[in-house]
Amino acid sequence: HDLFRETLLERLRLERPDEWPALWRAAAAGESDPARQLPMLLHAGDVDGAATALLAQAPTLLTDGAPATVAHLLALFPESFAASSPALHEVRGLLAWARWDFPAMLQSMRAAERGWAERGEADRARAAVAHQSLALNALGRHVESAARLGPLRREAMSRDTRVVVLVACTWHALDLGSLHRLGPLLDELVVLLESCDDASLWYRAHPLPRLNGLPGTEAALQRYVRGALRVAGDRPLPLRALARLQAGWHHAWQRADLAAAEQELAAVLEDCRWLGEPANVAGSAQLLAAFVHALRGEREPALAAAERLVDEHPQARGPASLWVLRLHAARVAARFDDRERLVRHFEWLQGHPSADGFAAAAQASQIEALAGHVQRLTGHADAAIECWSRALECEEAIDRLGHAVEVRLYRAAALLNRGRRESAAAELATAVHRVAGGAGPGAALFARPAIEALAAADWTGALPDEAVSVLGGWLGRAFAPVAAPAAALPGGLSAREWEVLERIAAGDSNKLIARALDLSPHTVKRHVANILDKLGAASRGQAAAWYAVQRA
Repeated sequence: HDLFRETLLERLRLERPDEWPALWRAAAAGESDPARQLPMLLHAGDVDGAATALLAQAPTLLTDGAPATVAHLLALFPESFAASSPALHEVRGLLAWARWDFPAMLQSMRAAERGWAERGEADRARAAVAHQSLALNALGRHVESAARLGPLRREAMSRDTRVVVLVACTWHALDLGSLHRLGPLLDELVVLLESCDDASLWYRAHPLPRLNGLPGTEAALQRYVRGALRVAGDRPLPLRALARLQAGWHHAWQRADLAAAEQELAAVLEDCRWLGEPANVAGSAQLLAAFVHALRGEREPALAAAERLVDEHPQARGPASLWVLRLHAARVAARFDDRERLVRHFEWLQGHPSADGFAAAAQASQIEALAGHVQRLTGHADAAIECWSRALECEEAIDRLGHAVEVRLYRAAALLNRGRRESAAAELATAVHRVAGGAGPGAALFARPAIEALAAADWTGALPDEAVSVLGGWLGRAFAPVAAPAAALPGGLSAREWEVLERIAAGDSNKLIARALDLSPHTVKRHVANILDKLGAASRGQAAAWYAVQRA
């Protein structure tokens, strides 16, 4: 059939060359599938129109988890045109961002800025500058990022460009320790997002995990989750997975509800598998998994997950990203008194600074916090106290995912052990205040060994009764029994997949299964695909036969 079609098309081109471009343009006008429309425009000779169409469609394709389609469509353009088209440079930059390839993103967005400026497209040029600032920040080049970002905040621009600018400002403030700016920036960003149902904008604005527990961020993060899940609907999009990851962080960090966090994580991992393990989703899920295991006190799973964060780090994300993941891996090692792993990560972090300006000073403070743990595990308590004191001199520099609260609790335990009860009480009271102020109980539970030591002390006359009660509550949560896991189902199926398989074996169509289980047809289709994959079945009939054997 393909050969016959190509023969007819070639005959049409030879016999009616004058009609050829107009026919392709007409066909493209009636085509909604970008993968079919764009080649039609190229056949019509409308290369500019094809580039404009791809730029309009690329954000949606990337949000739908189809970066390979975008890459394929980019490859259809003549090289000479692609090298000079700001639209295609911008598409390449967006594709690089979806893959967290920040060097490629920076290069493409610089070319896009030049091209848009030459064409007088000021708003497009501003958007390209905002994307460059994001990439520079991700690469640890904060001074350059600030130079590019500063003027943009004062300029008028479209809503879409403003969203990118606000995301860049959020990343910048986070790395520079300007934590007082984060709440207002997130509020402004979410208000803009709530004014539209454009899933691609929500996707580009997804919050980083390190925002959790920072002052003034919780309400905006929760609004983001609700809005993103509403826009994503029941589709297994990267947007939905990232929103559910943020919900998982909220459960773990703000509520210390680890069962709920694990539920969200399981759903994310299922979506991630369906989506082909996109780097931004898979990496964030791995980080949450490491922290949930650590909060539960599960030594081996936590250490293994933290090591995978480092071992599987995509090189394209750059050294700044690897530095942050190494820091988290070192914290997990310290949590379980694994001196060998801690020292290995600590020495690497010392030897591989990856930031400039104030962010470099922030990294130095984070290294001091880890140095305190190194001294603690070598029996040098006074040296550990001094390291932690220096780290806390710039508390905003280390206050990411509860690091500042963790340091305060360990320092309080060390002071108490050295007989400095009043100083320990003051440090503990500050930690209690920080947790109540939004850092969340997860920040305290990460320092479980310190909590155990502090809760065993007599604080009469040194600590208010309310603070003592809070400390007891932390201890209760830290040592809460882990619920027994549900009995495993055959074939590694989830409970919902087993229900779907039962309906398949009964001969139900996807439509009937959706109606019976109150699911969308799209979700049923995803469950069916997962079932076939897990069972190694080639058809619904084979899956039904496997089920019959299990039930026999």
